[in-house]
Amino acid sequence: MAQHCNSSLIRTRPDPRKVKTGCRTCKIRKKKCDEGRPSCQRCLSTGRVCDGYGVWGGGNNPFNQHPSSQISLFTGKEPGLTSKGSLISPTAAQKLFPLHLVSADEHICMEWFIHRTATKLPGAFTSDFWTTLLPQASYSEPAVLHAIITLASIHKRQVLDLTTCADTSELFALQHYTRATGDLRRKIETRSRTSTQVALIACAIFVQLEYLRGCYQTALTHLRHGLVLLEDQAHANNGDHVNVEPGILQIFTTMFIQARLLGQDVGGPRALLALNQEVKPVDGTFQSAWHARLSLEYTLLQVFDMHDQVQPSRRSSISSSGHSCPPGFNVYERSTHLLIELDTWLAACEMTVAQVRKLPRTISSALALFGLRLLHVYRLVACIMIADCTSAMSSRSPTDSATSSSILPSSAAAVQSISSSQESSTNSSPNSSTTSDRCHNEQHSYSSQPQSPCLAGNTEPLFHAINDQSRTLYKLAHNATIEKYRSRHNSDNYSTSTSIADMGWIAPLYFTAINGPTTNIRRDAIDSLHCSLHREGVFNAVLVAMVAERVLEIEHNSHRTHRKSVAGESGKSCHQAEVSSPPDKYRVTDVQVDLPEGPDGILLLKYSICSNDLGTDPWVKRQSVYDLRTSRWTSDCEIAI
Repeated sequence: MAQHCNSSLIRTRPDPRKVKTGCRTCKIRKKKCDEGRPSCQRCLSTGRVCDGYGVWGGGNNPFNQHPSSQISLFTGKEPGLTSKGSLISPTAAQKLFPLHLVSADEHICMEWFIHRTATKLPGAFTSDFWTTLLPQASYSEPAVLHAIITLASIHKRQVLDLTTCADTSELFALQHYTRATGDLRRKIETRSRTSTQVALIACAIFVQLEYLRGCYQTALTHLRHGLVLLEDQAHANNGDHVNVEPGILQIFTTMFIQARLLGQDVGGPRALLALNQEVKPVDGTFQSAWHARLSLEYTLLQVFDMHDQVQPSRRSSISSSGHSCPPGFNVYERSTHLLIELDTWLAACEMTVAQVRKLPRTISSALALFGLRLLHVYRLVACIMIADCTSAMSSRSPTDSATSSSILPSSAAAVQSISSSQESSTNSSPNSSTTSDRCHNEQHSYSSQPQSPCLAGNTEPLFHAINDQSRTLYKLAHNATIEKYRSRHNSDNYSTSTSIADMGWIAPLYFTAINGPTTNIRRDAIDSLHCSLHREGVFNAVLVAMVAERVLEIEHNSHRTHRKSVAGESGKSCHQAEVSSPPDKYRVTDVQVDLPEGPDGILLLKYSICSNDLGTDPWVKRQSVYDLRTSRWTSDCEIAI
């Protein structure tokens, strides 16, 4: 009886119901949240700061509005970096994932993602998308969780070369891929506040896993769908502030720039320009390498936008259709504005490098210097693209040509500042005593070689600088400090995967191999591509090197055929030495690469070239076919324009 009375007096507190959707302030206080937007009324009514809803935004904390852009000065704290300059530890990231909700096999894939995938794919820049956004979203969104498991499974199979259990691993990935798409479809049908965010996150993961599989067309389809969603967001808000997670915008911006540099049709940059915020230097310097990257990427989007408006004019100049740029568009004023922005960026970047050199030599400072050097190469690409646009307009009238000649020297002169900055950066980088010996700092004597028909001004030094700096980046990637970073964050069994999702030196090298003014410069870039043998998002070094070689071969064959024809008509022998670069009229233009759909598919190289016939339209459109199964070019034929 006593025992019964005592037991009846014992009060058992019911377990509080755990809700996944409250604001972070209410979760900490263990209070029921009314989930008001942008800030919950419970926090506002009590005078508290609402910290919002994690990756889904909201809140009235001024220090938590855009975490990806809240970058401190160089105290070693980039996005995803701790105060000591190291990445968020796998243990900390592990706490963000719902590992207790998955099966044993899924748990293994999640562990792989935490320790390998999330530390490898971001490349030299650590993004909140991989370190924070994906772990948080996977906790509450099944579509994101299964997409991450699929990505990790594919990445693990490729790294470990699991040929013995390939069928089982492929089936496992396919099952979770199907579950991810099914959950995503149901999420979109609800049309909730978070459905667009979830769709964009899952879409970005789908793009990366299809790149890893070699299914490029499917990946580009996912990318286009994601860009359409972002465009809808931009139009729906009519230029007002759009609450899209900065990490999502950044990864789509990177994927867009990569695809456009490879000549893929993924639309224009207008939506990304409307959604992204222009990043300016603060007091003449950048707060971090990440800050400098955001600033340069925004300028690159502007360059692509100008290129899209000039491109129809260039094509019309070939066909003499009389097409002009949109009314009110002045390519020279815009080029001047963009070159000034690039000069401002360079000055701020040099100040940032000087600040980094004053810091202790840590993993963070080594990665920062590497990232800033990489950004310099993309700045060179932007300068050449601006010269490309002004050249297209200068060919239309003598007045335009005179105007463009006053603009382009700034980009040619800028390379001298870049070269001196890069040389000093090399000598002051970590392990400079060994690194500087391996870097290529030799001086070039620039001879007057034939220029590409799409370029204006003396851009040859810019292309030389791209080749030199790309070789330096390749050497620095094996720097002891960088290797220390890799071994620390990939545990003892360092991942041998050569794929990253972020920007690298392959895109600038491919740009040089296709557009370089001389054969020597282009072959130099192709040789560097052959040495790389890795992938950077949509860029596969093996494939793009093969494409660049084919383009060079087509140009030389066309010139050789024409020389033999002329020699035959005149009755003279054609035994003179081969010229280093074919004349401009034999250069290939409008290069378009249709990437394969699968590792055993076919690649199509479409291009325009001047025919040897004296017809009304000497430009013809041709297509070369490359079979990945046989590793051979199988055909080359003329196609309809």
